[in-house]
Amino acid sequence: TIAFTGAEPIRRSTLDKFAQRFCDSGFKASAFYPCYGMAETTLMITGGKKDDTPKIHYANSQSLQDHQVILSESNSSDTQAIVGCGTTHHGDEIIIVEPSSQERLNDLQVGEIWAQGKGIGLGYFNREEETLQTFQGVIKGNEESGHYLRTGDYGYLHNGELFITGRLKEMMILWGRNMYPQHIEQTAQNCHPDLEENGGAAFALELDGDERLILVQEVSRQALRKLDIEGMIRAIYTAIAQQHTASIYAIAFMKPRSLPKTTSGKVQRQAAKTLFQSEDFEPIFLWKATEDTTISDLLAQAMNQ
Repeated sequence: TIAFTGAEPIRRSTLDKFAQRFCDSGFKASAFYPCYGMAETTLMITGGKKDDTPKIHYANSQSLQDHQVILSESNSSDTQAIVGCGTTHHGDEIIIVEPSSQERLNDLQVGEIWAQGKGIGLGYFNREEETLQTFQGVIKGNEESGHYLRTGDYGYLHNGELFITGRLKEMMILWGRNMYPQHIEQTAQNCHPDLEENGGAAFALELDGDERLILVQEVSRQALRKLDIEGMIRAIYTAIAQQHTASIYAIAFMKPRSLPKTTSGKVQRQAAKTLFQSEDFEPIFLWKATEDTTISDLLAQAMNQ
């Protein structure tokens, strides 16, 4: 009758696939209970009502890059589906704050999620500096409201409902625009059948003075028998260019289950970035773009190796 889901992020496509897979067993999509929490808040921060169906927003992808939310009535290639995570309870409070200026933002403005309530811890044991930075956030111009927990997550509010858009530390700034890695990852995984779902990590690296977009992506086990390297590279490059107006610098294809993840299955992007830069990095195939070499040239070289 109830199925909690608090992943980062909660994807509508995952909810739909799960409900379809288990409908014959009696599972109903109305049982989904999207919520948001973390250890520092004794887990729960927001959640809905048991009988409510999940709220889905379709937000314009370009506006999200500017930390603004423009809602659409339907899903399209120009929108991102964002699942609501409910509201606070028992007198707790969440606000959205611009992380640099620490000014409070309005509804449908994306910023860092700050939380205040009885379940929030006092700090990290014997880690005073981290405690100060994380547990003692103060709103600029409204210091009397007290200390807030800075969650490190990006999101926005709409009529009291919280919507998560990404992680502050994982936000990429490419060509002067804010980009969420999970949006790049989902675009890549949807563009070719041989790419593993929830098996990619997108991140930015500074190379030659510029931020470059990198994707480390697992291929499916079935695809290992006959890899369509050319098709996968072309599909990823084209999809990211069309849907995000972005140019990808490097794509590393990995074996299944080789991408760093937490025990609960969440992609560890910083660990994937460290792995990509290490001498022990051994992908199935690594493609890199250069100024004087086209995709076709690189593919031709790869096919001849």
